[in-house]
Amino acid sequence: MPDLQIETGGGVINPEDNKWGQDKQKYQEAIGGAAFSFANVAPEKNRAAAPVEEVTSQDKGSVELDDPYSFHQGDRKSRADDPYSFHQGGAADKAANPDFAEKTPDQQYQDILNQAAQKGLPVVVVFGSQSAKDTEKQATQTLKSNMKEGEALYLYVDTDKLDPNSDLGKVARRNAGAGQGLGESGKSDLAFTGIYTVEKKADGSLGLGKSTATFWGGREEISAIMREQMRYAKAATLNLGGETKPDTKPNPQPSDRQEEKNRPLPEPKDKTEPPPPPPPPDKDPSLKPDGTPPDQRNDTDQNKDTDRKEAEERKRKDEEAKEDEAKKLKLKKEREKALQEAGGKNYPIDEYATGWGRFLERNEMEAGPLRDTLDEFGKEMITGEFDGKKLADMMSKIRPSDQTAIADALSRANKELETSGIKLNVELDANKKVSAVELTELAKAGAARVSVRATASGKIESGILSGTSLKELALADASIRLAKKAEPAACP
Repeated sequence: MPDLQIETGGGVINPEDNKWGQDKQKYQEAIGGAAFSFANVAPEKNRAAAPVEEVTSQDKGSVELDDPYSFHQGDRKSRADDPYSFHQGGAADKAANPDFAEKTPDQQYQDILNQAAQKGLPVVVVFGSQSAKDTEKQATQTLKSNMKEGEALYLYVDTDKLDPNSDLGKVARRNAGAGQGLGESGKSDLAFTGIYTVEKKADGSLGLGKSTATFWGGREEISAIMREQMRYAKAATLNLGGETKPDTKPNPQPSDRQEEKNRPLPEPKDKTEPPPPPPPPDKDPSLKPDGTPPDQRNDTDQNKDTDRKEAEERKRKDEEAKEDEAKKLKLKKEREKALQEAGGKNYPIDEYATGWGRFLERNEMEAGPLRDTLDEFGKEMITGEFDGKKLADMMSKIRPSDQTAIADALSRANKELETSGIKLNVELDANKKVSAVELTELAKAGAARVSVRATASGKIESGILSGTSLKELALADASIRLAKKAEPAACP
């Protein structure tokens, strides 16, 4: 289980006790009132005194069945009006899927995953319990705005009610050390949230795939970090809702083919009209009778061609964008792993990026354009996603000042960075305007050192400096080397 005093980029996690305390009904009402697509918490009013085996198909909506998920079925009189029912659109959803309540829990769970796959949406799962701290804060406050955005399907899982051998149970028991789950027990005394892709398993059923980000507790900054991570999760998730090609038609059924076969051929309009004579052997059949070329195609045909080409171009660009997003996600995960291995901790890379800003604040660097520029430069160093134009624009907003003032602002930060063997530099031009910012390794005079430098002209330069000579080094390799050394300072 995690240490309940966890240092993060947003400060110290101080887990809060849930206001419902030991009151089970308040716990059920709070979770039932949140906008989860699924929550395995059933309210007391839905419990029946009769044993489960006496339940008939008509009564299934009025009891909590003894299953590993305990899906909300709501009141038999009006499942659509029950705030604890499966949140998929109330009465409209019931009309569209009237047999949902008759399905087994596994079938219902597959319905949820199928809906996510059809829409190409990731799945967010909050693992909590009545006693797990921050459960109430995460489920009813922190993620409230995220749920309204429709970028994912949200599930709540009470780990005390979860079958460890179910698909959700196996997700919960993923490696805690690597930040993938709650560990072998599948339980924790602190709320845990993961963003998961949807994948197709070997048996053809759907399941939760890899996590693109995971979070402990219910701190407020999780909402913004999750919003940023969602685009990577959507790019990597299964999407079964592909568009049907305009010229694709379903194959006719046997009865249709037989009817078509038996349908008599239409009678010619004029039986006495002879067929047209064949063209002479030496004449091109595509020519008009007078030998001139055929008319050009009309505007409608040309418009169709234009529309088709534009559609193909859009499709090509969409595919390229998806490939780019997948590559970025892969590189981001690789950098995240490198940072985690360097520090022996398992924080998401975005928390390291946020932690860099906290590092500058912790060293009392005055808020303003200079700190904003160094904060952005450090974040881009950590994530590997550089934007030279943005950095140049931020540098231009730093007011001209003397070199001593800037040196004073950097001295406190560099005192901590130098223990890791790196240093921040800010260069000024003849007009005392910032011309470049640099993060470089410390080395003895004449020894080689890695450097990454952003200039006021929008360039990002990287390489190995040795005396006055510069040897090229790929930006990705140079920046991750420096980011690993910055890990102690940026560690959440």
